[in-house]
Amino acid sequence: MKSSWEGDQYKDANDRKREKFLSKNDETRRFATKHGRRWTQKEDDYLIAHYGTASLKDIARKMGRSYCSARERYHKIRPREEQPIKLKPLLESMREDHRVAKVSYRQMAKVAGISPASFSNIVNHGAFPKGAAQVREKVEAFLETLGIPTEGIWDPMVGDEIPEDDETIWEGEMLYPETKKHFHLFRDPFNQEMNDEDDVFQTAQHRYIQEAILDAAHYRRFIAIVGEVGSGKTTVLKTVEAILAKEKEVHVVKIASYEKEKCSAVSITEALIDDLTYGNERPRRTREARDRQAKRILGEVHQQGKKAVLIMDEAHAFKHQTLRSLKRFYENEIGFVKLLGIVLLGQPELKDKFEEWSIREMTRRCTMLEMDGLNGHIGEYIKFKIDRAGGDFDRIFTKDAIEAIRARLRPVGQAHPLTINIVATKSMNVAALAGEEIVTPEIVHEV
Repeated sequence: MKSSWEGDQYKDANDRKREKFLSKNDETRRFATKHGRRWTQKEDDYLIAHYGTASLKDIARKMGRSYCSARERYHKIRPREEQPIKLKPLLESMREDHRVAKVSYRQMAKVAGISPASFSNIVNHGAFPKGAAQVREKVEAFLETLGIPTEGIWDPMVGDEIPEDDETIWEGEMLYPETKKHFHLFRDPFNQEMNDEDDVFQTAQHRYIQEAILDAAHYRRFIAIVGEVGSGKTTVLKTVEAILAKEKEVHVVKIASYEKEKCSAVSITEALIDDLTYGNERPRRTREARDRQAKRILGEVHQQGKKAVLIMDEAHAFKHQTLRSLKRFYENEIGFVKLLGIVLLGQPELKDKFEEWSIREMTRRCTMLEMDGLNGHIGEYIKFKIDRAGGDFDRIFTKDAIEAIRARLRPVGQAHPLTINIVATKSMNVAALAGEEIVTPEIVHEV
């Protein structure tokens, strides 16, 4: 009897029974894919040709394969283009052209109806997701509304067209003892240099973020702070906690677990009970009793004229289910008065999670703020750090050296306090080892 797939692939009754039996269990399907009949070249060609034109389940059914087997096979043999496409330099030029609206990858992904990660794969690797034709049509239609030609934007870049990667992974380094002696410094201005609030360098944006967190704590708002590694999120948070500790009006609740990925709503409930009662109450055994206990304690805090704020650092590591549960915690209220403010701090991955449909009930109640780099303040920042360490900035860095550091960290995502510290430290070490009296642009370009 002929199979339903292409009319020339034969399967007997035993094969069908085996396929039906194996479809009951994922683990069994994976075992069968590994140890069952081998994939033929004709099957591979059919899978590649029809992927995206129909659902993978339908394709697998026509081929007499399980869905799991077809999915794993496709991801193994799918064509992969390593070259970026010509849309990439077009988008970069749009960002620099003041006559055209600035368009980010995230905005383009929204236009195309795909995730930012999928759009990045298209631009940087030419790897299209399912429904590539619809993605192309939507992107081209959007660009045409801006008056931008779309001819050839999907072609791969070749040869000199491919830009060099300008993102460097900066490894941390400390000032050598010889370096500190060379520049007449008694302590490292860029490593473990913050001992109190006066050691914190703040731009107008950092002060705005600080005030936003304080506002969320005092008026029980729900906000999220997103910033790259080393952008200063934790430093701002420490400043806020120091201010709240002096005011003695707000109880700060934090998740103490180091394994944020394993934290759940139960972890948050237990943290609320423990921190708000100073460890005097033990969480109840059942979930219902714990939730009632936490709500009662929040009510008591409110009746005492105090306020409570839940601060979750490294929020990008929390599971979707845990983030979704924050809506229930935020809805604790007496009348129209919220009982709990919530502040999330995380890396850009948190912003990606916020765009996912599964946690929309939480994200629509949360205001997101982003921390940018220190572009425009690099010289002020380094001078501030060296002055705090008792050094003479003008005798360590030339003005041109600061411009060179700015050039090294030109991408906005890299001009953060942590990366500035690393580049400045490396430059000073190189200058000291070379016997140079001052850090020059040539030295900066060597690190």
